[in-house]
Amino acid sequence: VSVTVTGINAGTATVRLVTVSGATASSVTQTRPVLAGELGLEGAGTDWTLTNSANDLVGILAANTGSVEFRDVDDLTIGTVAAVTPQSTISGITVARTLDVTAGTTLTITAAGDIVSSATSGTAVNLSAASGIATAGDVTTAGGDVKFNHATTLTGDIAIDVEDGANKGTARFLSTVNATTAGQQALAITGKLNAGDAIGLTTALKSLSVSNDATLAGGRTFRTTGGLTFSGGATSTGTITIQANDGSTIGFRGTTSLDGLVTATATGAAAYHVELTGPSVTVANAVTFANSGTVMLGDGSDDDLHFVGGVTSTAPATTKLAGTVRTTDAAGSFGRKPGGVVELIANTTVTTGLGNATFGGTVDGPHRLDVNATGDTTFSSAVGGGTPLTHLETDAPGRTLLDGGSVRTASPSSQVYNDDVVLGANTTLTAENGGGVTFAKTLNGGYTLAVNTTVTTTFVGTVGNGTPLKSLSTDALGTTRINGGAVTTNDAGGQVYNDAVEIGVADATLAAGIGPVTFNGAVDSATGGGPRSHRQPRGHHHVHSRRRHHPGTTESQQRREKTHSNQTR
Repeated sequence: VSVTVTGINAGTATVRLVTVSGATASSVTQTRPVLAGELGLEGAGTDWTLTNSANDLVGILAANTGSVEFRDVDDLTIGTVAAVTPQSTISGITVARTLDVTAGTTLTITAAGDIVSSATSGTAVNLSAASGIATAGDVTTAGGDVKFNHATTLTGDIAIDVEDGANKGTARFLSTVNATTAGQQALAITGKLNAGDAIGLTTALKSLSVSNDATLAGGRTFRTTGGLTFSGGATSTGTITIQANDGSTIGFRGTTSLDGLVTATATGAAAYHVELTGPSVTVANAVTFANSGTVMLGDGSDDDLHFVGGVTSTAPATTKLAGTVRTTDAAGSFGRKPGGVVELIANTTVTTGLGNATFGGTVDGPHRLDVNATGDTTFSSAVGGGTPLTHLETDAPGRTLLDGGSVRTASPSSQVYNDDVVLGANTTLTAENGGGVTFAKTLNGGYTLAVNTTVTTTFVGTVGNGTPLKSLSTDALGTTRINGGAVTTNDAGGQVYNDAVEIGVADATLAAGIGPVTFNGAVDSATGGGPRSHRQPRGHHHVHSRRRHHPGTTESQQRREKTHSNQTR
């Protein structure tokens, strides 16, 4: 039995097209739109098909006030389209409420097959096909959900819009989503996403974008060639793996809470960028960023990023930091040495608790950096060498290891090392534009130290008492305050104080080994009454010394400078 439909316009009435039960070749050839208030299509077992004489596709099916429903005659599966050929093809359906389609084998939606539903809540579009859904058609609802119940393949760029004002729907994919050809089909969702399985694992999408919240299944991969953008919040119930091609960006822009995050790499898919810039980001597992592009952790000073198990960003060429980046007593490592860059794009606080905080790459950016670590804080490369920081401060527990050779800040703020400091290289500390340098605890290390500041250099603890410095020098501007009682160096460079010196204790011992102790500015006591320097020719200021013997050296190799509060000019 063959029927040709030249067009039906039933207004708001109900129209139901039924094939003849038991017929061997029942078909409906549709040449004009079918319009009704409620539209039902009932198939008889395996004998149902709709075709359009021009292109073998279903034409326009429109339900003006209700729904379009595909149903087989025995009601075994609501909305079944059982075709003579193993395909069911939709090309343009508009419904006032819901569309429910279940194909016995494959459901195909063509590029002309856009689906529109006026449903504002619940499931507006429900698509099922045991052998998979192949779609190139857009789907739009007034806030109702769109549900893909089986594996979906994109045969064209797809836009799913499930938002309408206050009505916020969800695009739900219960199975995998893949492109037909790697990097050729994109998925854009205006609304929420609930991904119950991998996206792009077998064949990468061109891109994936989600405007609202995304719920991502754990243990799954989300892969594109051109990038992923989650503009709303993102959550996962397990570790997710992300990947994109070189030069592309994967961005989590909203509040993010992931059980775990892995950045996968492959040939041509390694130098991509990962950006976690939501106001609140939490990742439960230890994260190691393997991508070699850029990693951005925060983009504003109020952002809070919590990597509970620790964070390592040494593979990326550049790591950008902003806001608070913290762990729960686990290590944080940023930038590789050599060649890595850490860029501050806003005021930043790095907190690792009992874990170490390591900056392997150079650190630059016109912002403040605070580091709180009970373990070691290590700067392996220059700090502020390209663009000076406005302020650098470490907390009291643990140690700061200065291995990079230089630290430069430039603002009325300063460099404050509240923990013990150990030099791991010859080091120059420069505080420009009215900033000072303060060592609140001990300073040690067998290397040279030069401090340049226009205001105050303060040594609160002893210097070189554990491991003597090679030499110590300060520039001509500002004041050096020696409050720790002892400064010890052991190289020919000795100790050269080019600025004024204040002794903040009653008795200070300056031991320079084989080198001199030279004061080129006034020497005063912060405790009152002295010491005073003796004026020498050519504007030099020296304090007379007496020799001191150290084990393992000859007496002539040591020099001890001892000043007392009752010394007079």
